[in-house]
Amino acid sequence: MKTVYVLICLVGVVQIAEGAIIVGQGSDFEDGTLQNWDPPKANTANVAGGPAGSTRFLEVSPAVGPGRIAAFNSIDYSGSVAGDVTGFSMYMMRPSGQSNLEMRLVLVGPGTTNRWTSTNAQTVVGDGTWNQFTFSILEADLTQVLGAGTYSDLTSNVSRLLIRWDEGIPSSSGTSSGTGTLGLDDILAIPEPSAAILSAIVVFGLGFVRRRPSPKKN
Repeated sequence: MKTVYVLICLVGVVQIAEGAIIVGQGSDFEDGTLQNWDPPKANTANVAGGPAGSTRFLEVSPAVGPGRIAAFNSIDYSGSVAGDVTGFSMYMMRPSGQSNLEMRLVLVGPGTTNRWTSTNAQTVVGDGTWNQFTFSILEADLTQVLGAGTYSDLTSNVSRLLIRWDEGIPSSSGTSSGTGTLGLDDILAIPEPSAAILSAIVVFGLGFVRRRPSPKKN
């Protein structure tokens, strides 16, 4: 009976993974590429370094013209959001001596006219230290800054995920006239606690099934 239960869980995971933003989906930049975090302003670069255990990270410079410090991905992070994804974790770093940045996460879609952004910004201090940040994408933690589409419309068809400098009151375009750089690494879609516990149970169940000794023969 336990074996059947575990197999059903695994089939469910496969079904929600297709065409969706799923738990565990992430960008670590270890392959030396931008991993599609490349906005039209071409202000991102894959460089050496990163938090402990990392050898590469994404460096974001101010975009030419408006000077916005932002990066977005419209290829890997598009589609419906799986029900157990409730946020994104990531590491960020602002070089020592540069001004602090108030950062927000933005979900855009469908199209580009329905935008929801983090209601509360998180501050990346200009001290050269890598720190981990978590941004919720639950409706209660987001503010709609553009369009009239519903939150359900958004999560059923995200067109891009955006990480940007946006100080003060949440805006539809972010803050301009930035200087310096921002380091990004280990961007990861994360689950609500109950889903994380269920995943751990599934993994443990698989291990139990595999390790269970065969019945002794008489």
